[in-house]
Amino acid sequence: MRPEFKVRYTEWPPWAMDVPVGNKTALDGVLKDVFGALSYSLNYKFQIQSQADHQFGALQADGSYSGMLGALHKKEVDVAGPLVASEQRAAVAEFTNCLEFSKLGIITGIMSSDRNMFLYAKVFSWQVWLALLMTIIGVSLVAALIYYVSVNGWEHNMISLLARYFWVFWSYLIGHDAGTTNHWALVNIWNRHSFRILLAAWLLGPVINSLFSFQGSITSTFAITKLRPVISDLEELARHTDVTPVTTRGSAVQICFMTSPDHSHLWKRMQNTSIIFSAKTVAESMKKIEKGTHILIVDYIYALSIASDYVKKTGRCTVQVEELLFCQNFIALALRKGTPAKTMRRINSR
Repeated sequence: MRPEFKVRYTEWPPWAMDVPVGNKTALDGVLKDVFGALSYSLNYKFQIQSQADHQFGALQADGSYSGMLGALHKKEVDVAGPLVASEQRAAVAEFTNCLEFSKLGIITGIMSSDRNMFLYAKVFSWQVWLALLMTIIGVSLVAALIYYVSVNGWEHNMISLLARYFWVFWSYLIGHDAGTTNHWALVNIWNRHSFRILLAAWLLGPVINSLFSFQGSITSTFAITKLRPVISDLEELARHTDVTPVTTRGSAVQICFMTSPDHSHLWKRMQNTSIIFSAKTVAESMKKIEKGTHILIVDYIYALSIASDYVKKTGRCTVQVEELLFCQNFIALALRKGTPAKTMRRINSR
């Protein structure tokens, strides 16, 4: 007679995913292949059922265990997974050999890295801006001399004249029309060869040289939007107390922060903000993340899956995933305490 095991799982792409089958859901993903291989090679039979509350499981204040871990502890099931192994969970479960390693990721919104209204000034260094300014003043003075020769003296205020020429040459530098040539400062000199030579020298020299020589700088400053994550690591999260960290209820993430002395201050902020994963709660959380008020800390691969699905659904690339070098552990199947050692050896041998 084939040995029979009751299995409990909860959704964790790509390991375990719920797929609709009629009015129910069935297991899909890597875990389905794992149980299929064990069933074939060991002649085991698995009764697989999704965890109703979608919780992996953690120790509760009253000493009980939630989620899949609680079902193992109560001996309602024989196998649960996938689970991230931890000392707390090992108290009520036996873990198989490692299936994969888990690391955490932050799903965060993105924001402009520089909101300075004078960002245009960063296109060139200050030395280049100074050189261009002095050059414009120089060619403006030459244009004023051409005007003086053309009209045999100063017919208007010299400051106004220089200001007009300064504006003409500056406009050409930034790619704008300098205005009508019928202006009093230009009407007498526009068709003079000396002014045309001066204007050609300005356009073919500083203007063209600036546009081509610094095209890469212009593109990177203006054409490319510089974005950065709202929160990139735990140190930044600790500084930004206005951002709310969200975790999954009964997850290894909660256990890690709960038991880490170095991150107790973060645990106080997130212990009442955990969610039970569902399409509705994830959608609500992602909207808050997009606004920059919340972040979601989950398994890194799971985070990539959630962010990718959100971008596909909304068409907006307004979230990203940052990898965390914290709470790295192995993923395994959990068997209830008291499972025969022979059974554990047979499973591990596969």
